[in-house]
Amino acid sequence: MALKMIFKLGSLALVLALSPALRADEGEALVKSSDCLTCHAVNRKVVGPAYLEVAKKYKGANAATIKKLVQKVKAGGAGNWGAVPMAAHPALADADIEKMVKWVLSRTPQAVAAEAAAAAKAAPAPAAAPKPTASEGAKKEEAPKGKKRRVSHLANEEPEETLAFSTDEEVRHLMEKQDCYGCHSGVRRDGMAEDMPWPSFAKIEAKLKNGKDLQPIVKKIHSGEGKESWGKIPHPRYEHLPVEAVDAMVAYVAAGKASKGLEAKDPNAMGAEEWMRKAADCFSCHAVNVKNVGPAYKDVAKKYAGAGPAQIKALVKKVKEGGSGNWGNVAMAAHPNATDAQLEKAVRWVLEQK
Repeated sequence: MALKMIFKLGSLALVLALSPALRADEGEALVKSSDCLTCHAVNRKVVGPAYLEVAKKYKGANAATIKKLVQKVKAGGAGNWGAVPMAAHPALADADIEKMVKWVLSRTPQAVAAEAAAAAKAAPAPAAAPKPTASEGAKKEEAPKGKKRRVSHLANEEPEETLAFSTDEEVRHLMEKQDCYGCHSGVRRDGMAEDMPWPSFAKIEAKLKNGKDLQPIVKKIHSGEGKESWGKIPHPRYEHLPVEAVDAMVAYVAAGKASKGLEAKDPNAMGAEEWMRKAADCFSCHAVNVKNVGPAYKDVAKKYAGAGPAQIKALVKKVKEGGSGNWGNVAMAAHPNATDAQLEKAVRWVLEQK
């Protein structure tokens, strides 16, 4: 009996000793499975603050403070960290949010460094690359100027594509692949120019005609450093691109080339994918093969496989009115200016993606 009691006490002590780590692991898993990392990172500001900064601000938080943070995450809103509101998370259970909050508050520099060191120690040593033969070595050539590798900021479905930015045509293609025209084209759904709510390329070009130094803009777009020039919505960072590519894109806009052919083109005459990329904002939140802010289009197609006219009509209405619920808590933007015909073409295109 005594031995049994000792065993039970020992087991309880072991559980209590391990429970903080277990809670931390569970909290991290919940954060990664939610939409949190769309707007946050551990060690740098994205749209929202870095988790290191949040942990620093709420260091030593008591139970009452943690409860307030849980309700803040659930209800959403702005004010504590700037004007950009945090999305509400009404579908998450309070107990799960609490685990997530506690994991965020455990993000100290020391903890992050220790975890990184442990992960590096546990990782298998990389295999040594085979030495090239004399003939293979002779075949190696220096990459042409303007040719680089890239990974899209939207976790694009083509993560490894050779890109080029030496000519105007190549720069424009690069900007299209980064979905720049989804946010700055200035082509409204009825064919009229507008800001959506980002400034149109025409407006940006007019501002840059005064001979303004472009390097601060390049730095802001590439690394996020510097002051916002166009309102309170942060611009995505393009650290995955070489700074020379960002420089080429900014120079292309400053030269008045980005807006050419945009506002004169009738969105109603565009094909579904072209309209979605160049006249709408679809690819700002979606990709074909991977989840970004919203679901991958192939997953949408899988969910609605065999959709009939009535279901397609319902999807058109959903895209037009926006809202959340079907794919998580991040609301899809409404598209009130898009015609039903344009939206139906887009919906049918999405449902064809396999």
